Amino acid sequence: MRRYILVTFVLFLIVLPLQAQRWGGNRLCTEPLKSEDLRLIQGSVEDVQVQAGKGMPTMVVKGVDGSLISIAVGPYSAWLDGNFTVQKGDQVTVNAFSCRRDAERLAAVEIMNKTRGTQLALRDEYGRPESQGQRGGRRAGRLGRPESPKQQ
Repeated sequence: MRRYILVTFVLFLIVLPLQAQRWGGNRLCTEPLKSEDLRLIQGSVEDVQVQAGKGMPTMVVKGVDGSLISIAVGPYSAWLDGNFTVQKGDQVTVNAFSCRRDAERLAAVEIMNKTRGTQLALRDEYGRPESQGQRGGRRAGRLGRPESPKQQ
């Protein structure tokens, strides 16, 4: 009986943090993104950090108004195929939404590199990261974007 209680307690300790991540995660996972959720950021790349083992890939964009905007551009697996690159100075357009835990930081849905003429879809229409298996699928590049996201 004691062993059963101990095993149950250990399983509870393992499952609880996983459920907390799911419950406390992206507030937009239960319904599609709306135009009021998205922001359209246009500007030049000031900094980009996309390296394995260095945390969530991020990019800092200098907007047309001169403001610096930090954008999460993960998951890292989306960058592995090598068909999309972005470097400091590139002109980009980013569809993004506010992160739940840090309203100042945005999470990219799609990045369009105007300098190189390429684009990268990072999230689906619900704001969830695209899985590696879906990237080349029928939905690649079609995210159900709203017609007019807020201009930044």
